Amino acid sequence: STHCISSAASDVYKRQEHVLNGHMPFDKHCEACVGAKMQAKRHSKEKRKEVRATALWQRVVVDTMEMGMTSRGGSEYAIVFVEEFSRMVMIVPVARKSDSHKALQRVMLEWALPAGTVIFSDNGTEFRGKFEELCTKHSLRHECSPAYCPQLNGIVERENKEVANMIRACLIHAFGVKDNVVCQHSLWAECCRYVEVIRNHSKHSILNDKTPLGVARGLDNDAVHDMMRRKIPAAFGEGCMATTQEQIRNCLLYTSPSPRDLSTSRM
Repeated sequence: STHCISSAASDVYKRQEHVLNGHMPFDKHCEACVGAKMQAKRHSKEKRKEVRATALWQRVVVDTMEMGMTSRGGSEYAIVFVEEFSRMVMIVPVARKSDSHKALQRVMLEWALPAGTVIFSDNGTEFRGKFEELCTKHSLRHECSPAYCPQLNGIVERENKEVANMIRACLIHAFGVKDNVVCQHSLWAECCRYVEVIRNHSKHSILNDKTPLGVARGLDNDAVHDMMRRKIPAAFGEGCMATTQEQIRNCLLYTSPSPRDLSTSRM
């Protein structure tokens, strides 16, 4: 009897940890995971193990991800940046693809990119014009992959998949699904920052089970884990939104708290 109780308590703890970690890794027993995950066929059966960048801030890969729904703030796309050496990720919601230069400005400000950093992207038109001008102005080297070759930008393409899966799982867990639509007043843009923190504080196999933030700042895993729990005391949508859960599940209008309040209160 005592063994059964301790086993049940252990299962509850593992489920809570799974939710707090942004529903990563995939758990076939988690309804949110099953509802959010879609597996795509690999381009190659061989897994890439090496890291092309040999130093921090040497190379940043970037790509645009269409979210398929408009956020409450009017964003329809997410620009995803990945620092290749540490695998640090930054997700910037934008209203239009042409706002990619604004996303780059935020990355330059928060990451303090040094001159000579390579910004690697595909041949999308959003990475031309103002984006290239900003790179030139701040001595950043902009390089592009050949057209129709997403394999060459595989690091950020894989990150797009992980980020999209985590956002869907977090929204399903927090708000539920009605007619296969996750809450008509979508909070995916607010969820981006949550997922970004989770990804940067989670172990990465290619980093020998170190965390991106740990590699970037020279911290051990225990210190990074403590930092994450201080930043994210509860799963996305829990705590500050408890009073409006039923309204959100029914896709009804609600007036408080505002999206800005939701974002700051969770972080």
